[in-house]
Amino acid sequence: MAGLSSRFVGIVVLLLVLVSGIVSANMGMRTRRLLDGGGVGGFLDGLLGDLLGGSSSAGGGN
Repeated sequence: MAGLSSRFVGIVVLLLVLVSGIVSANMGMRTRRLLDGGGVGGFLDGLLGDLLGGSSSAGGGN
């Protein structure tokens, strides 16, 4: 039981590290779009697109 829970925690930590890496890699582009007038909606839409399905909304938004 302890081995299973520690493995689960390891997988969760790995996923969090991957997600944070993707978010930080795209954060510069998202912030630039936010400052260019994309608005908070476009910023959040792009962020959710990255988290849910890769870069599905990379070309859209504006």
